[in-house]
Amino acid sequence: MNKAEIQSIQKIADQHVLRINQALDNIKSLFPLDVTRVANLNTNDIFSIEMLTSRYSKLQDYLGTVVFDALFDIEGENTVTWTPILLAVNAKIFQRINKDN
Repeated sequence: MNKAEIQSIQKIADQHVLRINQALDNIKSLFPLDVTRVANLNTNDIFSIEMLTSRYSKLQDYLGTVVFDALFDIEGENTVTWTPILLAVNAKIFQRINKDN
């Protein structure tokens, strides 16, 4: 992996973080949330919450599919050997989430 590829990866991740921070800035006045505030959300607040959740999800996916692979590549790790470990960790997380709900 060359420097330009790493910079490209970082630029995309930074863009997600920038949008997350913009969304948080837009909705910080809503906190702490209560029933009244949720019931009275305006369109811009809803769009900001949507941007926050969407960008957070995209960043999380990007970290898992691109950034970690790049880090493994830089360190010379074989990502195939990590796949069963990551699948097992994800399975445990989902079990706990489903158990709590």
